[in-house]
Amino acid sequence: MTGILGFLNIVITIIFLIWIVITSLAIITQIKQPSFISAEVYQNRWIVFAEIFLTVIAPVVGFMRYKAYPPEFPFGEAHLLTLIFLVMVSVNSYWASRLYKEYQAPLIAALIPLGILQGIIINIILLIHFGSYSILGAVMPIFGFELIAPVVNILLFMRELYFNHLYFRQTIEPEQFSKQKLIIKFLVKLDLGRKSSIYFILLMPFFVLQQAILTLLGQRPDAAVRVFVESCGFTFSDPAYCPPPSGHYLCTIAVHGNPQLVKPLRKGVRWGYGIMVNRQLLVANAFEQWLEEFSPSGHRVLRRFYDSLKIPVDKWSEKAWVANVLYILMKPLEWFFLLWLYMTDIKPENRIALQYLPKKMKSK
Repeated sequence: MTGILGFLNIVITIIFLIWIVITSLAIITQIKQPSFISAEVYQNRWIVFAEIFLTVIAPVVGFMRYKAYPPEFPFGEAHLLTLIFLVMVSVNSYWASRLYKEYQAPLIAALIPLGILQGIIINIILLIHFGSYSILGAVMPIFGFELIAPVVNILLFMRELYFNHLYFRQTIEPEQFSKQKLIIKFLVKLDLGRKSSIYFILLMPFFVLQQAILTLLGQRPDAAVRVFVESCGFTFSDPAYCPPPSGHYLCTIAVHGNPQLVKPLRKGVRWGYGIMVNRQLLVANAFEQWLEEFSPSGHRVLRRFYDSLKIPVDKWSEKAWVANVLYILMKPLEWFFLLWLYMTDIKPENRIALQYLPKKMKSK
């Protein structure tokens, strides 16, 4: 049964990747076509399916299961409404342009590309935020096809922005709208480059207006940033918002004691997760790092012995008094570790200070 499911997943993945490539090439080909738009450009079945599947279904599925694969999660739950709102505005702008160009009043026609441009920017941010997970979404579409959606959506939104521009240049007759000369001139006479520059300028007040509405709905003014930062395991994630790992060391337990006693120093990163560290924890980890570098066999023996004790670390961490006792009991060991480092390491304080820092900071 497992073999059949594996084979089925391979088949689906191959079909999905072929569809992604063919659809992307078809979109790029349409964008490169001569500057004229007709009804035929919207009749490519590969692209039509992509529009429905990736601009509508993918966001819905993505928001529904964004916490389905813990401990990683791409968005901060408290600010998710902001992202959903911005995506809805962008997707609705896309489909309003896609389906109802001929029914739009000039002012609406001039404003809808703002939402399309916002959609392009959001998809670029999502693509960067997902990072390598986008590749995972491509090779395992059943479990995460929405992760690859921004790649194609960027092309779709760019195509629609271009087609919107072409449509009004070739269909609007300026003399029919004598009372709206400025808007008609904007829609018809400006080239796409100048028009896009104006849209970029207008995008900020457009975003501020949306954020004002969201603030009335209880969202924070900086929610559009926090929704990415307060996540776990992705490009813009702050490790401090990740849940703690299941396995801690005794010194890690001690950090959960009374702050006046254990003296927490700063936030650190362990296995990609945010933790609070104090001097005792930094010294203990620096000693273990030294042991791992200069005596790997001794380190393995020590780790096996420690793991065999099966200390209920998670439960102990919940009780401050236990953490206080452990901190005191660990003091002699802390002094021994510190003495060892000062006797054997050229720069012991540098080694201690670098513990639990992100890799980027360690390399500086």
